[in-house]
Amino acid sequence: RDQPRSRGLGDVYKRQHGVVHGDVKPNNIMVDPTVTPPRVVLVDFGCAVLQGPSAADMDHLMEVHVRENTNFSLGNPAHLAPEVITALARKGRLARGSDAQVVIPLAAQGAFAAGVVLYELAMGLEHPLVDYPALGNSEEAFGNIDLDGLRDDVWSEYADVAVGLLAFHATHRLSLGEAHRRLAAVVMSAASASGIAGRGAVGALLPVPVP
Repeated sequence: RDQPRSRGLGDVYKRQHGVVHGDVKPNNIMVDPTVTPPRVVLVDFGCAVLQGPSAADMDHLMEVHVRENTNFSLGNPAHLAPEVITALARKGRLARGSDAQVVIPLAAQGAFAAGVVLYELAMGLEHPLVDYPALGNSEEAFGNIDLDGLRDDVWSEYADVAVGLLAFHATHRLSLGEAHRRLAAVVMSAASASGIAGRGAVGALLPVPVP
């Protein structure tokens, strides 16, 4: 199966493209400063999950239905959403040869990974959760994220978006589309105050909204 080419950060999360990157982390985010405005590109689609008919592909709900013998893996666990970590652990506990299925939900995986990256970029690459996911995959641990330190270091709007993307429960998590709209408003406001005209000056740095 061919890997999709590197795209802008938002494009890979568009549901109509049927792609979840699976390994969003600072090392896989490249910035090209040779163009104006600088272009941000997500690279290394080796762990990407596509929509399709095979056992390791997503369905239209962005879920993967795996069995014990399904060859399925994602990238750095530190950037995987808690519901994905839980599902992968459940798959790992299946008895050898079992026909039982485990559903791996990926609809909110990109949002969580983006939240971790936003936090890391603001906090000197410090992960928001101590020893995640080994010891930090719980609602209690998520309640101990250093939000005060985050709010001290960045715009409040940036912090609010990062916090929304880091919600423990997928149903409470901010969507990438809403995150885009909020960050775009902040960047446009800053650009206007700095005398930079138009969205073209900042647009390449922002994710494309999710439908």
